[in-house]
Amino acid sequence: MQAEPPSAGVGPDRLQLVAAGAGVGLWDWDVATDALYLSARWKAQLGYAADELPSTRAAWLSRLHPEDAAATRAALADVIAGSAPDFELEHRLRHRDGSWRWMLVRGAVLRGPGGRPIRIAGSQTDITAQKAAERASQEHAALYARVVNDVGDGVLIVAAHGAILAANPAICRMYHATQAELLQRTCRQLFHPEDSAAVVAALESFAPPSLRVRSLRKDGSVFPVELRQAPVTMHGHAAHLLVVRDLSDQFSAHAELEQRVAERTRELAMLLEISRDITSTLDLRPLLHRICQHVAGIVHANSASIMLIEDGSGRKRLEMAASLGTPELVGHHFDLLITSGIWPRLLAGEGIIVSDVRGDEPHAQAYRETVGDLLDSRFHYVTSLLMLPLVAQSGAIGFLSMSHKQPNYFTQHHAGVVTTIANQAAIAIENARLHAQALTLATLEERQRLARELHDSVSQALYGIALGARTARTLLERDPARASEPLEYVLALAEAG
Repeated sequence: MQAEPPSAGVGPDRLQLVAAGAGVGLWDWDVATDALYLSARWKAQLGYAADELPSTRAAWLSRLHPEDAAATRAALADVIAGSAPDFELEHRLRHRDGSWRWMLVRGAVLRGPGGRPIRIAGSQTDITAQKAAERASQEHAALYARVVNDVGDGVLIVAAHGAILAANPAICRMYHATQAELLQRTCRQLFHPEDSAAVVAALESFAPPSLRVRSLRKDGSVFPVELRQAPVTMHGHAAHLLVVRDLSDQFSAHAELEQRVAERTRELAMLLEISRDITSTLDLRPLLHRICQHVAGIVHANSASIMLIEDGSGRKRLEMAASLGTPELVGHHFDLLITSGIWPRLLAGEGIIVSDVRGDEPHAQAYRETVGDLLDSRFHYVTSLLMLPLVAQSGAIGFLSMSHKQPNYFTQHHAGVVTTIANQAAIAIENARLHAQALTLATLEERQRLARELHDSVSQALYGIALGARTARTLLERDPARASEPLEYVLALAEAG
């Protein structure tokens, strides 16, 4: 770009004020002298005061994330070479506390005669929160896809006007059609002409809860299905979650099939709701309690608890972070005996089912060694046990434990259902911890800012009082009648305080 005269009334101070108000940091690089200006806001985005970070290219580029350094340098090189008029990119910079902050960087070049670059200047915006929200959304979408794609029943998302919005692999196999083919059809076209009106009416009225009808494959063959539906929201609009069960091979086992479909539909709807619920809060304690409530509800456990791993004094300990059955033990610590058979498997990411914690199996013995005398007092209600690891990117961060008073209660099906929740719960717990750390850092920074402002105002007042006192002393020696004016000034400063 070519140099232009500044607009009337717009100067550096006003530009700085506008940028600070928008939360934007500014930078300006003199290509010829290699001098770099970094605004105070730019430095504050990385946790530094204006005088704590040098305004040099090295100070900037040395803080680039290793995975982003090459792309950033290439973008600058393209602008300097003239192959790009300006640039916009996202990269990570190392914060003073060691964390990585996502930044959106925009810049443009000012060229002189012959197109020679003179200056490159631009802005920097902290988009860490936006990136975290995008990541949470992606994780939620991935969980949704996993739940829907892995379920054995056919699943359709149907819009209020009947268009098919989504179809899982099971429904495609059921109808001998590709997903693209199903998405081109309407819900009415999937069913026998004599039954399609009843299906549409049931969807519109959200009743009855289940419906048995005849369905049509693309080759015209007819097969019996049972439909279950639940209201959902997709892209901000009301829609229907339609679970389709093929009754071709099981039509005679009518009652049993209804029970299984109802349970699967309940589990699917609950998993989707749980996913939304545990990603809707970043407050750790309520989050942990919600997770316990959800897992206990979905497998009908008598109790559920979350134990988080703590490293300290060269050994690992478990903290009871949340518990439905023994809330009085929240905050209690247990030694994690890594040599016992149950814990290495959990740390390695495997689930554990204990049919009877008072039995002779090795896992039951390892559990008793950990809880000690509490088994016959606080944990007297525990007989069978299901334990699943909470695994984040860094590894196992804790365990999710469910208990039941009946022996041999938990099955591999229970473990499979709860594992889906545990995977999402581990991510949600890590996000909540990061959020708490960010809030603590923000509070500390605000307190430091207020302390600096208070110090500056007190220093200014003391300086005024000293100046007024010296003036009054001089006037008392030379003109006592005029000494009252500086004394009144000193008094006013002191009272303003």
